[in-house]
Amino acid sequence: MRGAPPRRQETVLLLARLFARGRVTERIEILQDLGLPSPDPDVFVPLGYRAAASPGPMAPSYPPGLPLHMAAAGEAAGWDTAPFLAGPLTAIAALLLLFLARELGLSPGLSAAGVALLASCPIFFGMAVRDIGLWRLD
Repeated sequence: MRGAPPRRQETVLLLARLFARGRVTERIEILQDLGLPSPDPDVFVPLGYRAAASPGPMAPSYPPGLPLHMAAAGEAAGWDTAPFLAGPLTAIAALLLLFLARELGLSPGLSAAGVALLASCPIFFGMAVRDIGLWRLD
């Protein structure tokens, strides 16, 4: 956790790597490196983390869902590209499953309409591709 504070999207990738190591906390390095006792450790905690109740560690403050998906993808297929493709691949799977809902009794027209509505939703599309821009930051 050295250098400039991470941006929000970079924090998600940092959390994915933290979870992939099997950890949920990380130590506040600057306090220990400089030997500083801090009455307010939140001053030294980067974006996306909170000082833990016990002195020394910090814990993520973001919801763990996306970082866990990215960690699973990174561990399964490598950290070079897989975490950044987790969102688009999940979106494609959601569209495919909605299209295949006709096998469960949904009419083909309603199934196709559902796929079209979901695929054209700007929020769905934006969340699907938002992490691709991090690909070059790693």
